[in-house]
Amino acid sequence: MNVLLICPSNNLFMPYVSNYTLILDDLGVEYVLQIWDRFGIEEPSPFVFKDDKVGHARTLRDYLQYRNHVRKVMKRYHFDKVIVFGLSLGFFLSKFLMQHYKERYILDIRDYHKVLNLWNPSKVIADSYATVVSSPMFQTWLPPNHEYFVNHNSAIYRLPDLVQPNVERKKEKVNISYIGSVAHYDINRQLIQALRNSEWCILEFHGQGTASNEIIA
Repeated sequence: MNVLLICPSNNLFMPYVSNYTLILDDLGVEYVLQIWDRFGIEEPSPFVFKDDKVGHARTLRDYLQYRNHVRKVMKRYHFDKVIVFGLSLGFFLSKFLMQHYKERYILDIRDYHKVLNLWNPSKVIADSYATVVSSPMFQTWLPPNHEYFVNHNSAIYRLPDLVQPNVERKKEKVNISYIGSVAHYDINRQLIQALRNSEWCILEFHGQGTASNEIIA
């Protein structure tokens, strides 16, 4: 059996993918990562898609180009099963998945996406082998009456490195940090506005993303 993992970005920004590859390695299953090289850091490969942009932000046209590339890869190499990461890729590949991979694909939902304003994912979820979410609270805005499995945004192999947090406050100010791909400008703006005059905390952002420039401005 061979499996294709369809990724929406560079592997550097997807630690949760290793949770799947660890399981596949343990089972002795062959797999390939289909990477969208948004930062131009990957070695050339039939499974690496590059465009003329650098950064997280992409347009509808870019997604259509990546969709076409992925469909060509899937038709050429005939994978037994696929794992699709993100609602946006689930949307653009939904018809192809339901037609050619019904009950043979996993849809892994990492975050809310504005595509939900135009599209109900209930059918593509129903036709999946399994649907995975990064938080159980996602079920409050995903279609009801479906079974969802949780795979957090952390790598299994890093769990031993976690330490029990010390909640005892020893500093006058608390550091609140956003670490990762910076998105959802409206939500982060509300957080910044709510804490802007607070003397008890320091709010920091570490990372880049679609909302980075707006937040800096």
